[in-house]
Amino acid sequence: MIGCKESKKRPRSCLSTQAHSPLGPETLRRLVESTVAEHLLQVLAPVVLAYIPRGFQTAGRGALLGSEHRDIVCSVCVLENKGLPMVVSACADSTVIVWRAKEAGSCWGRRDEGPLQVLRGHAGTVSCVCTLSEARLASASFDKTVKVWGTGAKGEDGYSCVATLKGHEGAVECVCAVGDGRRWLASGSDDATVRVWDLAQPGKSVVLEGHEGPVMAVSPVGASRLASGSGDGTVKIWDLVPPRSGSRQPKQ
Repeated sequence: MIGCKESKKRPRSCLSTQAHSPLGPETLRRLVESTVAEHLLQVLAPVVLAYIPRGFQTAGRGALLGSEHRDIVCSVCVLENKGLPMVVSACADSTVIVWRAKEAGSCWGRRDEGPLQVLRGHAGTVSCVCTLSEARLASASFDKTVKVWGTGAKGEDGYSCVATLKGHEGAVECVCAVGDGRRWLASGSDDATVRVWDLAQPGKSVVLEGHEGPVMAVSPVGASRLASGSGDGTVKIWDLVPPRSGSRQPKQ
């Protein structure tokens, strides 16, 4: 076989001749205790499990910001507020947590610091978070709502819910800012629709219909277009206009 010499000893993967897995089989067994993991360890043990390009540096095994979440972390995004970088995480435990992201080389994730703030209000898994303009956040949840979080009108520290957007008839899987994120927000749901919300008039939205399965991902395309991905196996591109009553069809 090209690139792999034959050996009378135990067969080895070509990929493993000059590289090693960062985690040994025993470590992986401790981290993930499942029959699937056991099978993968037996079959893939000789194969490189992770690759770091030359010149790319990491901080050890990754900086731990904390372990306050009590379930699966579904989404993260980066936020800057008053010049301070922050990381926001969304979890299946119905919470959103705001963390301080320190500069590289500093003491990351000391356990005595904990999160800056835990945002509560959703009644189900928080599936996605995204950054809006003016240091605002949006979160999507299986409780069929999207929440917008902002700081106090008088500049007080901390976030609070400034709007709850209702209209989806199924779990909301994803959310993203549209344009510069000042006025428009898009969300995708298990009800097979995409909604574009007018943040200047909370509660008002236009429904984009065309998918035949849950909408799992949305992303802006420039200032006035939107892409959506669905469980029906399709990706659609939408030309957006200011929200109005009725539905729009995707650009073919």
